[in-house]
Amino acid sequence: MEATATADVPSPEDVAGRNEIRQIARNVLAAMKPADREVLIRFYVSDQSQSEICEELRITQQQFKNTKHRAKERFADLCRQR
Repeated sequence: MEATATADVPSPEDVAGRNEIRQIARNVLAAMKPADREVLIRFYVSDQSQSEICEELRITQQQFKNTKHRAKERFADLCRQR
């Protein structure tokens, strides 16, 4: 008896929806300030730690926190506008 994996296969609608979300995220990131974009991508996409990012970008922990907070708010605002 063969096991079917239909539950694991996304529907065409799911795939289209994910692709649309990815494109919106790319567009929003492209519209952001480079420093904000850099922190978000490194932290959420590249999965770098706060310490790694601070060291590589030569910023303090507080600067990182402020930048990430501001960038998340800006990202959300831009997403709502789309």
